[in-house]
Amino acid sequence: MKKVFTLLFALLGVSMMSYAQTDVTLTVKKDNSAYASHEKTFHLCQGAESQYTGSGTGGTVTFSDVVVGAYDIYEGTADTGVDAIVSSDANSFTVDYYTVTFTATKAGEATDASITATYDDEEIASGDVLIKGKKLVLTANGSGASEYTYDWVLFISGMLSSHKGKSLTIDPLSVWYDFTCYVTGKNTTPPSIYHTIHLEVADGIDLYNFSAGNHQVEDGAHLHLQFLPEDRTLTADDVLFLIDGIETSFNDFGAGNYYSHILNPIEQDHTVLIALREYPVTLTETEGVTYSIGAGTHQVAYGEKFSFSLTLAEGIDPADVHVIANGIEIEPDALRAAVLTYTIDKVISPITVVIEGTGGTTGNIQAGETIRLEIVNCQLSIINSGQAIDVNVYSLTGKHVVSLRGLRGSKTLSLEPGIYLVKAGDKVYKVSVY
Repeated sequence: MKKVFTLLFALLGVSMMSYAQTDVTLTVKKDNSAYASHEKTFHLCQGAESQYTGSGTGGTVTFSDVVVGAYDIYEGTADTGVDAIVSSDANSFTVDYYTVTFTATKAGEATDASITATYDDEEIASGDVLIKGKKLVLTANGSGASEYTYDWVLFISGMLSSHKGKSLTIDPLSVWYDFTCYVTGKNTTPPSIYHTIHLEVADGIDLYNFSAGNHQVEDGAHLHLQFLPEDRTLTADDVLFLIDGIETSFNDFGAGNYYSHILNPIEQDHTVLIALREYPVTLTETEGVTYSIGAGTHQVAYGEKFSFSLTLAEGIDPADVHVIANGIEIEPDALRAAVLTYTIDKVISPITVVIEGTGGTTGNIQAGETIRLEIVNCQLSIINSGQAIDVNVYSLTGKHVVSLRGLRGSKTLSLEPGIYLVKAGDKVYKVSVY
């Protein structure tokens, strides 16, 4: 189709200049923005011969009085791969360029690491700006060892990805890239030194490429951790990352990407903790009981103690009172008159505290409240006649069962028989499902 118009004109013996003409605009972009400093010359060609040469500065090139027809857009003597079918209605085209950067990092017993790269079978250097649409091949190399592993980290137009292998091919190139390859070398004789990396992953954290527990890592190698909060509304500021008890920074590549940290090189044992900075402790409202710090949800820093006292109404025997935290009874620190004091030694996950033995009702729904709970045949119906509210359901052991964001109206849940805690706003209700 490219040469249809030219061939037709030749067969008819008619000059092209007798046909309609129009001005053509070519937009030149680099990394999706105007490429104002390109200093390139563009041509509209037919059969590799220039018919028109563009002019202009900045990211816009103009071709004047172009005869309608099919052309190839060339940069100098090189075909950009962009076809221009020019008509009075189609006279604007775009040529895209993308920046490619790459670096290699040695690890393990490797003494050096490097990357060679070609684009459309021509060698390129890191930082080159390349025309869109051709094949990019990168090859990592190491020296100083007999065997190597290759771990690539790709930053692709603001998104993070990974790859394993000596070579990496992108075909066709359609976005900008930044590549880092970790070249880990080892000799034929296995190294005699291994280090234990103990990973502790607290409640509320998703660790993507490793599991919690102990991992044996060769001396000098690296460990790349990728993680996010389970609650995607939280940010990096809500995450605690400790190495051997010392808070350590990690990489935040923006929305949609994992948080990451690379331990490199590993030369000793380490303990890594990833947790949320704070966890909620919910003290359920219970008839006949007054909390020293008030019923409801309290945010507690990871690993900190949490203490509270109960004042019992007249007629309630302290010996009958049982305080249950995530399904486990805790004993009082002291008893003074009708005041009971309790301490949770270490808060490392969400905790719900339920009071039993007071003769009252936990989370009793008073007249005029907008939340109503109904239970029929192992189905729990939650009815909210007021403003939208977040509702969470937990087992008696504190395991999160379901989350209902912004509930207004009713929602019916099918549950296994048992006792559940329903947290609606700042109130907690204890229900038996059967």
